[in-house]
This record gives sequence, structure tokens and C-alpha cells, in this order.
Amino acid sequence: MNSFQALIFNVFILIVFGSWLALGAYDKAATAMQLDVLIPPISGLFLLLLSPWIAKQKNRSLLLAAIVTIGLLFYFYKPFIYSTGEPKIRVLIQIVTCIWSLFFLVKNLITNKLKKTASTETKLPL
Repeated sequence: MNSFQALIFNVFILIVFGSWLALGAYDKAATAMQLDVLIPPISGLFLLLLSPWIAKQKNRSLLLAAIVTIGLLFYFYKPFIYSTGEPKIRVLIQIVTCIWSLFFLVKNLITNKLKKTASTETKLPL
């Protein structure tokens, strides 16, 4: 599996489960929805916009996707700690897919960096 496939799966989970969480939050507070519950679906859409460059293994897009994913992991701390029952399971699934996607993003970043340094080395003739 490469980072593009892991990222697309993560984007799907973020958009579907994040929207589900946002709709659940809207039902509980019938007056207004807090905007912080929209962070996972919006981040998923942002990562979806980055996906063409990630498919081409561009280092900057891989790094930007990794930073967004790390930010999401920090965001998921509060909902995971303070929720119970089914919402906690949804947040846990999002956390697991973010960690899985982050693993492949960092792995591809490292391998791209090693390929770049290996290709720039020149051999001196004897």
C-alpha cells in the first residue's frame, strides 16, 4: 500500500465520520452547531485537494498532508477523552486511520528523501 491509497481511505473516513459527528452535534444543540466539529470533514476535503500531488509523490504535498494529519490527531484528543459510547468509537476509528495514513506519508517522505540524496551523489572518475 502506498501513501496515496492510505490517504484516500483516511479522507473517506474523515468526511463520512466527521459529517456524522457534526450532524449528531447539531441534533443535540438544536439552536446552533459549534464550528469545531467541522474540522475533520474540512480537513478531509483539503487532503482530497492535495491528493493529485500526493499521487505524484511530491515531497511538499506529503509533508503538508502529514502536518494536517498530526494536527487532526491533536484535535481528536478532546473528543476522544470527553465522549462516551458510539461517538467515542467513531473518533477512535478516525484516530486509527489518521495514524495509519501518517505512517505511510512519513515512510514515503523518508524514501523520497533517500532517493533524492542517492541520485544527487556523483561518482568521481578514478
